[in-house]
Amino acid sequence: HIKGLRLKIPSLKRLLRAIKMEIMSKINLSQSLLRNFWKEDTCFKAIEEQYIKGRNIPQTEPMLCGLVFEHYLIGGTRDGSIPSFPLLKSGKPPKIEGDMMELVERSKPTLEALGIVTKELQPEWVVPYNDAFELGAHPDILGSINYNGHQEECILDIKWTGGRYEDKWNGWADISMHIEKQWQPKHYVYMYYKMTKKIVPFYFLVFGKSGWKRLIKCVITKEQIDQHGRIIEETIKEIGERMMIGWEASPECNKCQACAFSEGCESFSHLPKVQEFIF
Repeated sequence: HIKGLRLKIPSLKRLLRAIKMEIMSKINLSQSLLRNFWKEDTCFKAIEEQYIKGRNIPQTEPMLCGLVFEHYLIGGTRDGSIPSFPLLKSGKPPKIEGDMMELVERSKPTLEALGIVTKELQPEWVVPYNDAFELGAHPDILGSINYNGHQEECILDIKWTGGRYEDKWNGWADISMHIEKQWQPKHYVYMYYKMTKKIVPFYFLVFGKSGWKRLIKCVITKEQIDQHGRIIEETIKEIGERMMIGWEASPECNKCQACAFSEGCESFSHLPKVQEFIF
């Protein structure tokens, strides 16, 4: 569900002029931008810092774990680099590195059992949208998977998680409960349709730290593709409006403490959001 327009929308030409005056390169409409732009209680100041100004988010340990696992499992990462864990003070590798390599070896037979055939590894998709915007996606694998005895063309994304197999509240047991996990399959299938006029399924192949695996097939319909296109148009209009009126912050202490851009932010808050219960 996408909230209604928050702002009065001016003409598209006026929006594009405002964006061109504000930035030198096109804004890349990735699934990450769309997901964060439309999530509940978004801080638009953080959106500006990450997606308009292009500031990088510091790498966390779970992010590094995912990159290391992905690289050694399928043979590549998004930017082509070889991720590694920092050495201990003794100069030895940390225990987590050995655990990760063991998990990789235990996981490779699953790729073989699924009959995954890689056509493109870590392709970068960029589709021009207009003078100020482009669509972007970076799938892990474009290829096919053995589905019910036949090879099915698909888009595949590898995930590593420290969570439990049955965790449906914060994990991968039921992604219908998590809107934030639905943006990626919709955006990638939308982009592939724009490039090829073909609708293919999207698969999450999730590997748990303890060794469990989960294969999640996401079927995106033509109706959902059209709806995603309308969301993209709406996002462009709102970004253009905010280029003219500014990117307001939405401060709250827990959100601010977790924000990658909190240092030096004039809107940083130590005040928690009030939760009221009436008994």
